[in-house]
Amino acid sequence: MTAVELAYRENSDGIDERNELVMRELPQVYYVAARIRERLPKQVDMEDLVQAGVIGLLEACRNYDSLKDAQF
Repeated sequence: MTAVELAYRENSDGIDERNELVMRELPQVYYVAARIRERLPKQVDMEDLVQAGVIGLLEACRNYDSLKDAQF
């Protein structure tokens, strides 16, 4: 197996688990975005807040280590 194949295999391990975690936490992103939007001017789109929240969720999921004793 080449180095590229090994790197791909290491990066693809757990993708299904990460996708499931993101989909399970997605309603929380909408909830937080709606709560934040209540305090912002009307010009701020809900879609922009949700997009920023999803990016944050993806980063948190990427950096999360289930081996550590921490809650997601």
